[in-house]
Amino acid sequence: MEEMERTMRQSESSFRHQIILHEEKAHDNWLRARALQREVFVKDTESHELRQRTWYSTPVEWQLRKTTPYQGNGGEQGEYG
Repeated sequence: MEEMERTMRQSESSFRHQIILHEEKAHDNWLRARALQREVFVKDTESHELRQRTWYSTPVEWQLRKTTPYQGNGGEQGEYG
């Protein structure tokens, strides 16, 4: 009877230790995932800024930006109609 109780205590201790290890691993994975999400957000923001900068630096796009359909171009026909 005592042998069974001792075996059960050892098993319980072992299982608790395994649970602690799995919880630590899950926490580490969560931290890694959050760091990667932040990195993706930063990369997306940089990509958006670079696209904006490229769009504004193209001469044709710059001209289109200066003359929007709402402002008109003084009645003159532009390159694009």
